Amino acid sequence: MNISNTYSSKASSSKGFSGIASGMDTDSMVEAMLAGTQAKIDKQQGLKQQALWKQELYREIITQINAFQSKFFSTTSGTNLLSRSFYNLMSATSATSAFKVSATSSAPAGATKIKVERLATNTKLTSGSAVSGKLAGNVDAAALKALVDGELAASRNLVLTVDGRDVTVDLGDVFVQDGAFTAYSDAQKADLIKDKINAQLAADGVTTASASVRDGVLTLTSTDAEKAVKVSADSDAAALKALGLSAGKVTSGSGTVLTLSSTMSLKSTFDLDVTLDDSKKTLRLEMRRFVTESGGIDLDGFRQALQDEADRTHGAGQIAVALNGNSLELGVAPGRKVLVGGSQEALKAAGFKNGQSNKIGIDRKSVV
Repeated sequence: MNISNTYSSKASSSKGFSGIASGMDTDSMVEAMLAGTQAKIDKQQGLKQQALWKQELYREIITQINAFQSKFFSTTSGTNLLSRSFYNLMSATSATSAFKVSATSSAPAGATKIKVERLATNTKLTSGSAVSGKLAGNVDAAALKALVDGELAASRNLVLTVDGRDVTVDLGDVFVQDGAFTAYSDAQKADLIKDKINAQLAADGVTTASASVRDGVLTLTSTDAEKAVKVSADSDAAALKALGLSAGKVTSGSGTVLTLSSTMSLKSTFDLDVTLDDSKKTLRLEMRRFVTESGGIDLDGFRQALQDEADRTHGAGQIAVALNGNSLELGVAPGRKVLVGGSQEALKAAGFKNGQSNKIGIDRKSVV
């Protein structure tokens, strides 16, 4: 047997010298046998590397798209392509700080000159009298009489709907008779109203509803849950105001008894809001107190009624009401503020303006 003592460096391996005994290159033979498998491994590694490169590219593209969206489509971006202001390529400038100008995207190019004839100065308001003291106005007797005449002529029908049937109660003569306000007390008026409602319900054959009054409160009662009492929209405004009701109100409750209660206001009044310092009160002057037997206006009676209501609401002696001819004055102690408000009709009749006070007279101011 011939054994060669020579070897090739290519036949060496990390585990020894290949073919030293047989003379065959076993490493090459193994490599040749595994060449197909190694090719598949190399291919998969190549595909893996390509996938990694694609991921990096996708991340970069997504980052750039997000940056593009933030810059050109975000509502908070100054370069938002969807914003009209982005296309406002026009700018406007002024040669003086006295004017501020701006331009829209549709503004044409050009220059505008403004000639100033006179510069404005600071405005000051100066009262014509002391900044506290009396609040004055001129009573309009004709406007006051128009309010009274309107109250005297007002219709006062109350319409109740029961089981689909309308019951109309005429309350007019409780408040007005022979063209003048009645002298009934509130308690007498309440009893008359109750009696009229019950009488009309009975006359119309309604047996399941009734009215009662106690301490100025009107209560409508239904003893049949299937036949509730409803205040009809056909009722007159003056009647609803006096009874404290509103259209659409319905008796309600549990069981078979349903009720509807309201606080009545039975005087025909002239209403004026008077605020003393920060305390606002509504003064309700009973018209009957300042209407003469012939239907005229008693201005002194109006002043006295106003004084009595001021004492009742704000305290005796807090507001002094004076009348000199048609000039009506509300006086308070120095340093105190009195202010008037209310409906335009009432303010016109009293000769005041809404918000007028004794601090600065609205009709007696000057500009300096």
